[in-house]
Amino acid sequence: MGSGKSTVGRMLASRLGWPHVDLDELLAARHGPVGEQIRAEGESVFRERERAAVRELCDGVVRVLTPGGGAFCDPVSGPALREGYRTVWLRAPLSTLAERVRGTDRPLFDRAERLLAEREPLYALAERAVDATREPDRIVEELLAMVEEGA
Repeated sequence: MGSGKSTVGRMLASRLGWPHVDLDELLAARHGPVGEQIRAEGESVFRERERAAVRELCDGVVRVLTPGGGAFCDPVSGPALREGYRTVWLRAPLSTLAERVRGTDRPLFDRAERLLAEREPLYALAERAVDATREPDRIVEELLAMVEEGA
């Protein structure tokens, strides 16, 4: 939520010449805006849809996938993502995340401080943590180096 995943993911995919899939955008295209899905049907229905999409996308196709923060922490989706993809945590302080999502429809951000505290140990399972307070171009350069070095 607000770390820059979608922006960085699109830029990275473009630089690599790989397809990009934003998981939240995919789910919104299929079922309507994510915020509305969560409010109308509950987070559990949304997470089940997310799990199904992750299963579809762990198909061995080379792509840049940007899942929402909750997917990486889900007991089903998280391990699947860590097995099927190179994983990166775009790390930023809560104040930065709050500034970036101000005025957007993010129903889970109301409890962001608690969510971040709960999720950080799972985010730390990512292959690499990257400082997401920097400009997206600099983040993409770091990720390109990661891909090139195979780390």
